[in-house]
Amino acid sequence: KYNYAYRDAEAEAICDSLAQHTQPLLICGDFNDVSGSYVLNTLQHTLGLKDAWWERGLGPGFTFDDQHLLLRLDHLLYSSHFELLGVSLLSEADFSAHEPLLFDLKIK
Repeated sequence: KYNYAYRDAEAEAICDSLAQHTQPLLICGDFNDVSGSYVLNTLQHTLGLKDAWWERGLGPGFTFDDQHLLLRLDHLLYSSHFELLGVSLLSEADFSAHEPLLFDLKIK
């Protein structure tokens, strides 16, 4: 419960500091939260960001497997200044507990 509240407050602080952004914006990383969560909804709706996996990914895009609990905890969010050319899961990478996501963007 504490971690959810902490992440929620972080998302709100990020939105407060970037609310008036006019430059291209990328927010990427291990959010330890799933799509549809308060954190992801807050970032996406407040800052007008798109989730690369929902836009162009194929399949569930699980980035984390803990004892067969499959989740997508890692997210690539981008502003409308970019055109998403593609996104993929690099499941053969073996340098983290999380599977990395790779995306290709072009500035509009």
